Amino acid sequence: MVNAHASNNRQPTHHDNRSLLTHVRTTFLPKGPHTTCSYLGSYNLKIASKIKELNAVRQKGAVRLLLMKGIGYMILALEMEQHKADGKKRKTRDNMLSLKDMEAITEMPSFIQEFPEREYTISGCCKQSGLSPAKLQYGFKKLHATTVTNHIRRVRLDHARHLMRETDLNISQIIYSIGLTSRSYFSKIFRNQFHCSPKEYRNTLGP
Repeated sequence: MVNAHASNNRQPTHHDNRSLLTHVRTTFLPKGPHTTCSYLGSYNLKIASKIKELNAVRQKGAVRLLLMKGIGYMILALEMEQHKADGKKRKTRDNMLSLKDMEAITEMPSFIQEFPEREYTISGCCKQSGLSPAKLQYGFKKLHATTVTNHIRRVRLDHARHLMRETDLNISQIIYSIGLTSRSYFSKIFRNQFHCSPKEYRNTLGP
């Protein structure tokens, strides 16, 4: 009876840990040598809850270690389940982003911020980043929570508003400086974003 009880409550052995590590690598890492990828999974409320629980641990010493280890294993199990579920939903390899892909997508907003006047197209952004259109759009949505086009528009409008506040440029000059040519289009997207026309906004600034 004692042996059965001990067997049911035994601690993980070194062999168990090695088996778990192997299983984790098989689940999350791509096959083949010299491959790098980053997995961006769907938001999971259970995982988020467990992370909050992990951060809330206040015990000290061995109790803290055991609690954190137990919660950590639960988070890992939930992540593996989510990975499997996302894999079933995935219809294209464009949803798999390598570290290099993510770096390119992360750097693009800074480039757009620095050069808002440039003529941007999806094909041009793809050429600059080295990504396919599907990968670029998917990665941008995941990392920046918006589309490439919407981000470019927002950067240009923010820059236009800055120029209205800090310079004496007229509206036509500002439109040109952010890479647009149509005054009516600029007025339309400016009003949609800031709920007033460019002229009304500048008038609120005073002399």
